[in-house]
Amino acid sequence: MTTASSCGVTPTHEDAIPLKGGELTGTGLTHVDFALIRQTAHDAYAAGLCVLPASPDGRKSPALRTWREYQTVRPDEKTMARLFAGDRHGLGVVCGPVSGNLEMFEFDSAPAEKLFRELAASRGLSPLLECLDRGYSERTPGGGLHWLYRLTEPVAGSTKLASAPDGKTLIETRGEGGWVVVAPSGGKTHPTGRPYKMLDGSVNTIPTLTSVE
Repeated sequence: MTTASSCGVTPTHEDAIPLKGGELTGTGLTHVDFALIRQTAHDAYAAGLCVLPASPDGRKSPALRTWREYQTVRPDEKTMARLFAGDRHGLGVVCGPVSGNLEMFEFDSAPAEKLFRELAASRGLSPLLECLDRGYSERTPGGGLHWLYRLTEPVAGSTKLASAPDGKTLIETRGEGGWVVVAPSGGKTHPTGRPYKMLDGSVNTIPTLTSVE
């Protein structure tokens, strides 16, 4: 695992879709490029990530009866070929040591993201956010944002960082043992039927952050 920072920043102070298993609110399913899903899974695996197919029921969970073993051990190449042999609507990655100390930072709403960026800029952290944007950033079907990055220190468990007055999560991380759906998942993967869209970077440019960053 890389132990040096790759950012090099020191902080200063509608109509329902009838899919089984989820509450679906989109207006229609997006086209899914199954070959692209398989290629992305292959690329992510080659980049050291623990990759699993996403369930096509809107639950945003792995398409496996159980995936506990993959929280600590990546599937081998033969298993990967079997898991992605069919027409998969989506894929996701397991966070934590199994993916090289991977962590995911998520904004569940555009206003929360906007406020966070403004506060970060006021504290001189814009270069760090730019590094995260360039490294791996994607837009979720619900309008949120994912950053994927690796840590030089052990990854903690998933953490809720900010909530609305009604308890709705606004900002959170997905850490050790957590799983996150990633681009270009689409079709029946998300309750809305809309796709996850890559904004910048790729699985090959995921940055590494120090504990200070």
